[in-house]
Amino acid sequence: MATLTDISQKIARRSGPNRQPTAGARKGRLVRIDSEGRLFVDFQGNPSGPVAARLAVSETELADLLEGAEILLIFEDDDLARPIIIGTLRDRLPSNGIQISIRGRRVIVEANEEIELLCGEAKLRITRDGKVVVLGNDVLSRARCRNRIRGGTVNIN
Repeated sequence: MATLTDISQKIARRSGPNRQPTAGARKGRLVRIDSEGRLFVDFQGNPSGPVAARLAVSETELADLLEGAEILLIFEDDDLARPIIIGTLRDRLPSNGIQISIRGRRVIVEANEEIELLCGEAKLRITRDGKVVVLGNDVLSRARCRNRIRGGTVNIN
């Protein structure tokens, strides 16, 4: 059976300086991303300065997590020392399209039917059947060593 001292110690642990009620989600700011990819956030009412946060966002939202981004946070067990990023905040969609910034050694973009990149009059299209089409007013191919063209049939002009 728990003694009165045991119960008061449990209550003290649950109501320490970082265990204030969070009243739901809070706005915050992504302060920095360290070299290991950990995210540090700050928010109003934070008693200890930037805190390492966990992520609960989709892979497509990862591109929006840049230093200085306004984010939405919840807190594990209402503990202000344990924030979880659940999204980024915006007033509207960007008018000039969506910017993607991905850090990493390898980036994979996958689609079931087709991937198409457009910029002005230039186009790169990759289709499900393995076809790669490069269209542009001027297409330049450079290589420091060999520049090879291989195929079952190679048509030039």
